[in-house]
This record gives sequence, structure tokens and C-alpha cells, in this order.
Amino acid sequence: MQPPALEKLAQGHYRLRGEVVFTVAATLADQPLEDDDGRCRIDLDGLEHADSSVLALLLRWLRRERKRGVTLEFAGFSAQLLSLIELYDLQPILLDAD
Repeated sequence: MQPPALEKLAQGHYRLRGEVVFTVAATLADQPLEDDDGRCRIDLDGLEHADSSVLALLLRWLRRERKRGVTLEFAGFSAQLLSLIELYDLQPILLDAD
């Protein structure tokens, strides 16, 4: 099992990996994101576990980046995370984030 981390792949491109739980979500949420001409992408395919703390993390990033005028896009949702998104009716917010 990998420790949770936000890995920078390129300018404006990140991968969230490991097991993100409530105790580390706040720390990850405070990490700055660098955009590429007003766009940023976070791949979620490296997540080993998804619960509501991941949703809270994504929503916090989305809100913060929108305030900065940055379009934030998420990709690589697991079936588990998609189920949570559907349960909380967050499809319009997270799946169509731009």
C-alpha cells in the first residue's frame, strides 16, 4: 500500500495516489496546485481507497481553484468513487468540473 500523495506529473498535471483517508485529506487539500494556462488536471487512477473524505478533498480543490480562475478537471475515477459521487448527487459538479 502506497502512502497518500499528490504527485506532480507535469505543469498543471497531477496524480492522486495511495490510500486517502480523513486524517490525511486536510493535509493534501492545502497543497498548492500549479496550473498550465488556467487549466489543471488531477488523475485519480492511483487511489487505492476512496471514501467520502476523497470527495471532500476534490470539492475543496475545485472550489479553491475556481476562485483563482483555474479550470480543474478530474480523470480516472474508480467504480467505488463513481458510486459515492452518484450517491451524493455530485455528478454535475465533479464529472463536469469545468
